[in-house]
Order: sequence, then C-alpha cells, then structure tokens
Amino acid sequence: MNKKSFKIIVLSAILFIILAPLSVFASRDSVISEYKQELIDQGASAGDAQDIATSAVDSTINAMTASQEGVSTKYDELKNRVDALTQKDSRKDGANKYLENAGQDGGPVKKFKGLDPGEHVMLQTQLGGVPPKAVPDDEFILAEGTASEALNKVNRVLINPTRPGNVPEGDIITDFIPQLVRQLFRFAWLAVLVSFVASGIFFIISYGNEERLGSAKRMIYYTLLGFAFVSLAFAIVKAVTDIDFFSSI
Repeated sequence: MNKKSFKIIVLSAILFIILAPLSVFASRDSVISEYKQELIDQGASAGDAQDIATSAVDSTINAMTASQEGVSTKYDELKNRVDALTQKDSRKDGANKYLENAGQDGGPVKKFKGLDPGEHVMLQTQLGGVPPKAVPDDEFILAEGTASEALNKVNRVLINPTRPGNVPEGDIITDFIPQLVRQLFRFAWLAVLVSFVASGIFFIISYGNEERLGSAKRMIYYTLLGFAFVSLAFAIVKAVTDIDFFSSI
C-alpha cells in the first residue's frame, strides 16, 4: 500500500468519525426545529420554544431507547430460561427455534435493537392550538411490535405444560405421578367391575332368602356409589390436569 492510498483511508476514517454523529442527530435536530417553529407559531418565545422542543424530543428518544433495552432484557431472560431447560424437555427445541429466529441477523429483535431512535422520531402536530408531540415513527413502532410478538412466541412455548407422555422417564412430577394416577384409576375401574359382577351373582343366588337378598341389595348400592365416586374423581382429574388417560386405559 503506497502513502497516497494510506492517507486516503485515514482521511476517510476521520471524516466518518466526525460526520457519523451528525448524521445520527440529523433527524433529531430536524424534529426539534419543526417542534420549535410550531411553538413559536403558537406564541412561545424563541428561547422557551427551543428548550421545550429539545426536552420533549429527547424525552421521546430516551423512551424509545428504554423500549429497546426492555426488549433486549426480555430476550436475555428468555434465553436464560431456555438454556436452563434440560435437553430432554420437549419445550427446548421449539423455544430455541423461535429465539434463534428472533435474535439472528435480520431477525425482528436484532432489527429493532439496531434502529437508531434519533433517526426514527417524528413530530405529530395537533389541532386547536394544542402543542405538538414527538413520537416514534411507523417503522419504529412496527419493529417494536414485531420484536415483542417474536418474544411472546418463545414465552408461550415455555409456559405451556409439558405433556406427561412426552417427558423423559424418571421425572417424578411429570412422569411418575401421572403414571401412578393412571394405575390407580385402572385398579379402581377393575374393582368396580368385579364388584358389579360379584353383587349380581350374589343377588341371583340369594333369591328367596330375605336376609341374603338384603345384603345383595346393599352390595349393589355400594357398588353404584363407588362407581359414581370413581367417575366423579376421574372427571375432576381429567379436567384439571394434562394427563392423557384414553391413550393408556
């Protein structure tokens, strides 16, 4: 590389460093100027208008920056939650997929975090002598909504309960207990069936003997009561849990 080329590269870098901040605040300064003029037209002094406009625009930019930081913080929190899941957790792959799509180059979260608030603030004029407002432009609002929805997809995966049939063996909460409940209901239904058969046989052979017949009737009564109790318990457990009985019973 000759000296001339080197000087050109250095000069370009210096110009970039000097001009970059100016380009960042070009939109901000333009909005402040418009805001100031609106206030002057409404009767404010030039000094007051400058102070009010600068404070309002910078306040909006700060709020936009805080919104970006909030999305970034939520992304990091979700990433930590996903990383904390075991490899056997059925939610991990789905959550990772949404998270990677959101955070990759061109993804909604990466795109939103890359926007410069100073370049995406605009002036919203109002009727009736009401002072104008500094607000985010449509591109910023759309990017924020898209990023939030991308993170909500990850969160929805994480809050969905893992189905007991899909979890690894050995998990006491999501595998052992549901299997135990299934076995208890199998035993209960079997006991009710055996009791029905036994009480029916006892009723038949007791015909003509009032004492035995009364015992058989009581046996049938308690069998029906047990059937009702088991059915009610089954309905309650099925309603409040995610246990899939019908694929197992």
